[in-house]
Amino acid sequence: MRGSTIRAAIIVLGVLLVVGYIGVDMVLPLPVFLVAENLFWAVVYAAPLAMLATRGEKMGPLLWLVVVSAANLGRVSRSIITPYGTPGPLALEHIPLATVIALVLALSSLALYREASRVGGGRSVVAK
Repeated sequence: MRGSTIRAAIIVLGVLLVVGYIGVDMVLPLPVFLVAENLFWAVVYAAPLAMLATRGEKMGPLLWLVVVSAANLGRVSRSIITPYGTPGPLALEHIPLATVIALVLALSSLALYREASRVGGGRSVVAK
């Protein structure tokens, strides 16, 4: 995949997450703390996506998306599989969300690796 294709896919998937987090608040009667949490995640994803879409700088927004997606995927995975190893009561509803977050994490990680390699002159920027 080309860099611009990966970036476009990250932006499309990220916008899907932002719209999903806001949309679920409008469709379902959720407790106030869940509405606040969903709005938090929408903003946390929207900020780096806006930077990625409008600015030339890529490393900061990509790193932000990697860290945020990793943390968020861990949080959502607890809704799918409980700490006791059993399916959560809302497991099926969270699988699509976890899938999109995992895709954002994977594509952002790939784009960050490529960008770091480009900036590093093709040398590995990871300590050996």
